[in-house]
Amino acid sequence: MKTRGVLKSGLITALFLIILGLAACQKSKVVSDLVKEQTFARQKGDVFFHDYMESREDDWLGWGWSKLRKQGNRLAAYPSSRLRFIKEEKAPLYLFCACRPFLRDGVGAKSIRIEFNNKVLTTVELKNQFNRFLNITIPEEEIKKGNNWIEFFYIAEDEANQTEHIVEDEKRKFSLSVDDLILSTHSNFNFVKKYIRFYRSLSYEMKPRTLIQKVPSVMDFYIDIPPESFFRAQCTYFPSIPGAPSGDKLKLEISNQKPGDQEQILQTIPIGAEKNRIILDFPFTETGVTRLRLKAGDLIDSNTLNGVLIWDTVHVVGQRNREEPSVASNVLSEYRELFTDKNIILIIFDAARADHFSTYGYFRPTTPNTDVFAQNGTVFTNAYSEALSTRCSIGTLFTGFPLTVTSLTEITSILPRKLTTLAQLFKSSGFKTVGYTGIGNIARVFRFHRGFDQYFELNKEEGFYKKSSQYLPYVLPWLEANKDKKFFLYIHFKEPHEAYIPMPPFLGMFSGSFKETVNLTQYQDMGHELTEQQVEYIRACYDETLASADSAFGSILDKLNELGLNDNTIVILTADHGDLLGEHGRQFGHAAYFGEGVMHIPLIIQFPSQDGLKIPTKIDSLVKLSDLFATLADGYQFDIPWELIGGTSLLPVFSGSTEEVNPFIVVERRSRTGFCIRTKSYKLIIWDDAPTEFYNLIKDPQAENNIYHQELVMANYLMTILKKWIAGQELIKMRIFGKFSPKNEIKYDQIDKETIEDLKALGYIK
Repeated sequence: MKTRGVLKSGLITALFLIILGLAACQKSKVVSDLVKEQTFARQKGDVFFHDYMESREDDWLGWGWSKLRKQGNRLAAYPSSRLRFIKEEKAPLYLFCACRPFLRDGVGAKSIRIEFNNKVLTTVELKNQFNRFLNITIPEEEIKKGNNWIEFFYIAEDEANQTEHIVEDEKRKFSLSVDDLILSTHSNFNFVKKYIRFYRSLSYEMKPRTLIQKVPSVMDFYIDIPPESFFRAQCTYFPSIPGAPSGDKLKLEISNQKPGDQEQILQTIPIGAEKNRIILDFPFTETGVTRLRLKAGDLIDSNTLNGVLIWDTVHVVGQRNREEPSVASNVLSEYRELFTDKNIILIIFDAARADHFSTYGYFRPTTPNTDVFAQNGTVFTNAYSEALSTRCSIGTLFTGFPLTVTSLTEITSILPRKLTTLAQLFKSSGFKTVGYTGIGNIARVFRFHRGFDQYFELNKEEGFYKKSSQYLPYVLPWLEANKDKKFFLYIHFKEPHEAYIPMPPFLGMFSGSFKETVNLTQYQDMGHELTEQQVEYIRACYDETLASADSAFGSILDKLNELGLNDNTIVILTADHGDLLGEHGRQFGHAAYFGEGVMHIPLIIQFPSQDGLKIPTKIDSLVKLSDLFATLADGYQFDIPWELIGGTSLLPVFSGSTEEVNPFIVVERRSRTGFCIRTKSYKLIIWDDAPTEFYNLIKDPQAENNIYHQELVMANYLMTILKKWIAGQELIKMRIFGKFSPKNEIKYDQIDKETIEDLKALGYIK
């Protein structure tokens, strides 16, 4: 009986402890799983653990392969791949990697030639198995201070003598998978080989949430730590020589660094051979973005102390205070009624930057009709395009998916059939759908007509010079003929896209007073040769084309008023992107750089008047084009895959929510060679073949002073967010199209002559 009572008492105690544990879990939650962050970095082909170079910064291994798309850690199948790393001091380096060739159409890579700063290091014969370990010395005299380049040239079986000139059809027939690519100042790679074999043999038995750290080494995590949180982890040390004592030699140093502050050591912990449990409170009431560093062992003592730390349950635990939704569902329903049975007119000004609209405070009266329109509408002050060229950004507007998913990266790219367009959604809901465009970049041949009952390519009409006023003889009669129908009307003006030469009466409106002019078809090649007055002249000419588009817009608004369509039509004015006008080292146009003039676009929405329903006149939230897709889908209750699209409905902010719509936006460059992540305060730009850029927009609104190396904590925090975003979009793409998504492209000779000529005039084809 006594034994039974003890057992009963033990069960009650255990149950009580479980309940307490559950209650404690409800008070706090894991806000950052560091294992996931590090696993993510490894899966994306970045360094799994940081090596111990003397001047290691987080970009020392570069951020990608030039002109290539990283898929895991595989190098794409091109004639060569190039990797950049930064070195501040000259010292011998050692390159280590394991690789395996992939066969394509029966053709494999016979060997690879590895060059360093354009000099041959070695040529390696390849086998078909995963069994090649390369240990290559990079001579100290060949290392440059600053940028250095390692390049891999693939040699196919039948092309040993043609390594520089592989024909186009052969580019996709072979590729190389490179794992555990490491640059080190340490010459002994025997342990590294053991580490890799040890990791692979252990990985089948280890939990998926396990992380391995080399000893000695440093691991950095850039995270947003909430107040009153703590670090929780457990780890076990495995020395490289089995049975070697660890004693007190191995110490784990945990430190943090906030933006602009000095590094602060939080705790130093001796690590023994048994499992070590670590719980560490963060000694701050307010934390925010910080770098959390785990330093395992003394890097100087690397010859006598090495091994691996096996981490488990590496978490930052706390309670992130999030604002409760401030808009009730019944209030949202009232704002959804704004869209019920309403027509939609969506108007695009091509290459229109927001800061040159007088509506947005510009000093010239460029947009008087838009000014009046905005007085009865909602002006978004922080609207941004998500790509730097028309086809990419309109692809996002039409589908709600960013460029990573739409893959509109080439001049021959077409809109994927698996992505539903706005026009298709409206058509399936009984709307008459019509589009007018003078832009060859979104022609029928590229599938941008999908879902439209009629899609007029005005640039193919005889005598059409792509000026906004020339749309009116087509659009205004259509409105009159269809005023009694429910419609979705899309109008894409070519202006103010270059060349900045409007028709009278706008020709010379702002530029006529300039004595020093420039050829408006050749100025982009002049760069620094341009004088300040010539740059101002170009800007004045741009403003004239913007005024021309605004005038045509005003004529459409007048027609709506004349026909009595104001009471049942929603009008949206925005742009696909902007243009640079001499900023950032005399850059012009839009396809090359993530300038504020390119990304910041106008967005103004005017609803029919609603009695008793307050609609804000200005919204300062950070918004993007895919949010417009989501807003229309929400308002009209379209059936779309909400968990996949990139946009967020703007209805909550229309109805009074104070929550930020987007904490950040990502802008992509065509051909996937660059990404920009932007918050209201900071902007980070990464390139695969140029240095990383980071700007404090509060102190430097035009993003002219690159402070990446001065603000590594915040910069690398944004880098972490950007990498997660890219990985997430790749997963979404795989979910939509499957593991091996087909290329959505046509052949160049399938593009009609008129579209080719228009693309040449727009500068997309040289």
